[in-house]
Amino acid sequence: QPSQKGWKVALQDGSRVFDLHNECLSVSGNSEQNPQHIVHPLRGVFVRGNKQYAVVTSTATEGEIFATVACLKDEEQ
Repeated sequence: QPSQKGWKVALQDGSRVFDLHNECLSVSGNSEQNPQHIVHPLRGVFVRGNKQYAVVTSTATEGEIFATVACLKDEEQ
């Protein structure tokens, strides 16, 4: 339920809590239960590894793009 400070939203593992006010939280990544979830668009292979990226943006579209690109960027390094 929102308060004057906004919405409190926690990651599923409880590692981080966000206070959102007119913002969007987007999370992307792989987990042990779903290790092959994101396909690299240029290579056509699954991004591997147990990783999770959370970003706060003004729109859900931006958030999904940034969170997914973070997973791909990590794969490039």
